[in-house]
Amino acid sequence: MGAYALYQCGTCLLIQRKDGDALTAFRDAAEKFPQDPMADQALLRVAEVYRMLDDDHQAREEFQKVLKTAKSEQVRALAMDELESIEKESDPDTGRGTPAE
Repeated sequence: MGAYALYQCGTCLLIQRKDGDALTAFRDAAEKFPQDPMADQALLRVAEVYRMLDDDHQAREEFQKVLKTAKSEQVRALAMDELESIEKESDPDTGRGTPAE
């Protein structure tokens, strides 16, 4: 199974709210096929799933990993936008979220 197929499996699992299995599929797509362009998308999706699950600490770590490893400039830009959003929401001056760790 290639990166695209694993990514699509992860998407289907996520729709079924099998979040852990979806994360595994996305991680497998990125780790087993690191040279495939879909690997960047899969890493981004891992971070987005943690964000969806309101685990901003883990999401932050995953988005930072995307910034370090993604070959796609577009994917890195999306990760940077999400990191900025997490930081903005966790800023105590905005009155939202919790302080950044």
